[in-house]
Amino acid sequence: MRNSDPRPAVAGDLPDYPLIARALVATRREFMPERWHKGAPAVDALGRETEPSDGASVAWCAQGILLRYVLAGSNATIRAAINLLHRTASRLSDGRHETLFAFNDDPATTFADIDRLLAAALAEASRLASLSTDGRELAPSPVMIDTDQRSQWRESVN
Repeated sequence: MRNSDPRPAVAGDLPDYPLIARALVATRREFMPERWHKGAPAVDALGRETEPSDGASVAWCAQGILLRYVLAGSNATIRAAINLLHRTASRLSDGRHETLFAFNDDPATTFADIDRLLAAALAEASRLASLSTDGRELAPSPVMIDTDQRSQWRESVN
């Protein structure tokens, strides 16, 4: 799925986990078996592939339905939401599926599996949201800071 947001990713562009949690709540409220689709992020009534945010979309994969709600966020928020779903799919499948796409499209995956995935992702997004201030991570990403900065941050929060 290509991110159509024209805004460039910038340093300090941090994920908005409260937005991701709210999007997952909305996703779980709206998503039902007859609106779930395998093989494309979204499709219209004729089964043609569409963008998840397209008003003509009537069915979505697990990622597509979430993207309907999270596309209003920053690039970092969109990436974090997608990565959260990939990690959750991998964890719930005991590593059999490394991506959400493989999990969603597996013939053995049921809607109950997808609902469990969304519930687990919501729990994690809510946990991460509780660690943030104004929707921003309290700690910088470990890959963005050096070891001394990471140690100083850890000391300051303990």
